Formats: sequence, C-alpha cells, structure tokens
Amino acid sequence: MKQAIMAFVASLLMAAPTLADEINVSGTGFVTAVPDVATFNVAIVGKDLSAGEAMKECLTKSKSLGFLLTSREGALDKKDLATTSLDMTPTYERDPRGNRGRFTGYQVVHFMSITVRGLGPDATHFTKVLDMASKNGHRINHISFSISNTKELIVKARAKAVADAMEKARHLAELSGVELGDATSINLSSSHRQVRPGAYDAVRPSGSSVFSGQRQVRVMVHMTFAIGSEE
Repeated sequence: MKQAIMAFVASLLMAAPTLADEINVSGTGFVTAVPDVATFNVAIVGKDLSAGEAMKECLTKSKSLGFLLTSREGALDKKDLATTSLDMTPTYERDPRGNRGRFTGYQVVHFMSITVRGLGPDATHFTKVLDMASKNGHRINHISFSISNTKELIVKARAKAVADAMEKARHLAELSGVELGDATSINLSSSHRQVRPGAYDAVRPSGSSVFSGQRQVRVMVHMTFAIGSEE
C-alpha cells in the first residue's frame, strides 16, 4: 500500500510543470481616442411663496429649455434629455450668523441630464448646447466626456498587448537559449481612463473653459508558453 501511494505521488510530481517547463510574461496595449460624447447636468430653479407656483415656474422653465434643445437649433434627440431629480425645499431668511429667520417661500430645483453626441473636433455644437442650457441663469454641473463605442479600440489594444507579450517571451527564450513553444494559457483584463487634454483646446460656454482630454483604453494580457529543448 505504501509503495502504491509513493508511486501515485511520484506520478503527480512528474506531471506537474516546473519553472523550467514554461515562460510566463505580461503584455500591455494602449490606444487613445478623443471622446465623441459629452454629458452634463443642468439645475433649473423655480421660487415662489406658494409651493404650487414654485413648481409651476420650474417646470415651465424646464419645458422651455427642452423645447429649445430639441429644436432645429439645438438638434438634440428627446431621448438625450432626462430628469435625474426634482427637489422642493422651503426657504428662509438667514441672519449674518446663518440662523434661520422668516419663512420666504419655496424653491424647486429640477436636475436635468443632457447628452450631446457626435462631438466634432472644434466642439462648435457642444458649445452652442452649453450656451443654450446656461441661459436664464441655469447652473451647469458635472460635465463629463466618453466614447460611444470602445469595441474597436479594445480590439486594437488587445492586439498590441498580445504582440508585446509574445515579443517578451521570444526575447526571454533567446536569452535563455531555449526554444519557445506554444502558448498554453492567456488571461486578459481591460480598463478605461482619462488622460491629458486633447483635441478640445478650450470650450467656452458663457466665458468658462472646458477640456475634454482623451480617453485611454488599456488591455493587459498574461501569457504562458511551453519551453522546448535547449539549443
């Protein structure tokens, strides 16, 4: 029985790969592109002594802005306008110390998300939409940029990552004086991140500056190659 167990263990050890049986490498591929989608939020405010009138004022302003943005001039699709929240709060006078005083009415704030697609290299349309959205004192928040379709970028980055890993494996095999065998395993991961300012040097809605930068797609691969006989 003891001999059988020892033989079984020996067979497992013989079957298990050792460091001399394989080469493990990692490769990285980067692709950058200018964003073609911008998203931002607009805060539309209504104030009145009556809660109902404050709501009516806010929604009237919202309807007017939505009509303007989806008109021929604004050229946005209705699906790219969305309410993110609608808040109503009572308002009060405040003394110099911030203590609450006399009740002054109600404030209603409608937060609307706006998406602008097909950004051009000069951002003319995006700037126009920002100017429209900021009319009548509407506050603009949280401008962000993205790429509508990253599939092609991921494919290019993946090819670069695999080429990088294979080049490293070939170099290691050459330095070690061994023959590089077939790949026995491949694992990959990808990520997106914002990098330096890029195509939009400056967008100036109502005197401010906005920089879109570039989006970077990164793919990492981990590859294992079998090793042949020494040269």
